[in-house]
This record gives sequence, C-alpha cells and structure tokens, in this order.
Amino acid sequence: MIIYKGEKIQLVLSSHFVSGAFVFGLLMTMVFVDVTKIMTGRLRPTFIHTCRPNWTVCDDAEHHDARNVCLQTDAYLIRTAR
Repeated sequence: MIIYKGEKIQLVLSSHFVSGAFVFGLLMTMVFVDVTKIMTGRLRPTFIHTCRPNWTVCDDAEHHDARNVCLQTDAYLIRTAR
C-alpha cells in the first residue's frame, strides 16, 4: 500500500482529532462528576475517619466556622472524601 504525502497528513490530522475528542470527553466527564459530588453534598461513609474532626469545636454551640473542624491537614484527602 502506497501512502502519498497528502493522505498521510490527512490520516495524522484525523487521528489527532479523534484523540482530542476522547480527551475532551474524559475531561467533561470528570468535571460533571466533581460538580455533581459537590452539589449533592453527601459525604462518603469514610469521611469521619478521613477528616478526624475536633469534637470540642463541634460541640461548641457558638462555633459557626466549619473550615477548622477537621484535624486532617491534607486538603486533597478531605476533598475526595466528600
């Protein structure tokens, strides 16, 4: 099979287009899943274990700042446990 220069370029461009469409679909799926997880607000069953909340702060009736409740310092772990 002989591939001419123009056909080879066309084949490369079409493979890049297919790869780009696949990557775009993958990114859109990831965005949709993360946004849905944040909007529903349901915590995973292991969130308490991952967060390790400071129960003295949680018991304080006048404490309204929920950002400083977790003793876990790794923000990625807390975000993925939500």
